Amino acid sequence: MMREIWIAGFVMLFAVVALAEIPVIDNPLVPPAERTVEMEEVWRIGDNEGEEFIFGVIGGVLSDEAGNFYLLDTQLSEVFKFSSGGQYQKSITQKGEGPGEISLCYFCGLWDQDIMACLNISPEAVVRFDLEGTPLSQLKATPLPDLGSEETISVYSFSRRDGFIVGYGQHFFFAEGEMSQISFLSTFDDDMDEIFRYGQQPTGYNFRKPITVNEEKDFIAHTRWALGLGGEVYLVPDRTGFLIEVRDPQGTVLRKIQREWPLEKRSKEEKQEAKNGYQFSTNGMDIPDISYRISDYPPSIQNLNWVDDQLWVATSRTIKKSKETQTYVVDVFNQEGTLLEERTYRIPFDREKDEVHWLGKGRAIVVKNIHSAMIAAQGSELKVQVGEGSQKIPEEEDSILEVVLYQIKN
Repeated sequence: MMREIWIAGFVMLFAVVALAEIPVIDNPLVPPAERTVEMEEVWRIGDNEGEEFIFGVIGGVLSDEAGNFYLLDTQLSEVFKFSSGGQYQKSITQKGEGPGEISLCYFCGLWDQDIMACLNISPEAVVRFDLEGTPLSQLKATPLPDLGSEETISVYSFSRRDGFIVGYGQHFFFAEGEMSQISFLSTFDDDMDEIFRYGQQPTGYNFRKPITVNEEKDFIAHTRWALGLGGEVYLVPDRTGFLIEVRDPQGTVLRKIQREWPLEKRSKEEKQEAKNGYQFSTNGMDIPDISYRISDYPPSIQNLNWVDDQLWVATSRTIKKSKETQTYVVDVFNQEGTLLEERTYRIPFDREKDEVHWLGKGRAIVVKNIHSAMIAAQGSELKVQVGEGSQKIPEEEDSILEVVLYQIKN
């Protein structure tokens, strides 16, 4: 008995020591350097009536090692290929429900340097093909074995680097006669079998009864993530503190990245803006009563991105500064987690209307008027609850979706 107690105590002590040995990278509130980068336009497409293609909603942008560009049109479920100079090459996807075809797709990513994978929703499959459009293989994501063979998961986005795959998605299951869902972030093997789940949380709303939006309670940590080198995954576990956990593919915490971060209370206008960020849409159906509990404080870390072997962190402060200066501001960390600088990119875009896709090697694509295109794609019967009160969203007649390539100015 004493021996068992001693062993249990040793195991507990070992666990405490192991936990204490997790390295912590401390960073100051004020970046050690600030730098402004000038960007210049290289080409733009989408506004010429003589072009061989018509854009619907450009929801994804990729670039290969040869400098070609691939634009995923989520409305048309097509991937358009363009040369490095912006010349249209062809559509490299086949529409349909057969092998190697896509019918409803909202995300594509590079599986390898010369292989693309599109996450088709209906029917559900990971469709892989080469960069000329030749079908290669088709996979289906499967959950962890202990979840049961009847459970289903849908992967909505993924990142693959150095042979490691991390995917974000939804896990659907039935309980008490109703379908429920949780969001998750997991690592997968090359057959898209789930290996480890970093986090999961119930999500979604039941539109058959009144809805209460609680911003702090609804915070989902694993929606803010980035896949770095060697399978290292950067995660944000806390809403208001500045903390990033770096984990390996098996979930072990390798180190923590911290930073001085005083809370800054939202203004009345900022709280209203946060409320308006919640949009519930239906096609012709009535929207239930919605009440809001908006936090006095914004999320400290808004987004993580891995660009040119560096960790880009968008914070409440950098986004606020971006809006004030009409630029793109980001805090840049090295792989270990040391804050290098606050970097400001002078790139013309409107945060309310456009989206920026960073491609590395000093390049970025701005999809102009993307939000108007998304509204137009929903049709005239779309009702949207914005903050309080439902309304129809008007289409902006003069808004033309354009794709513009920018690069760092020499």
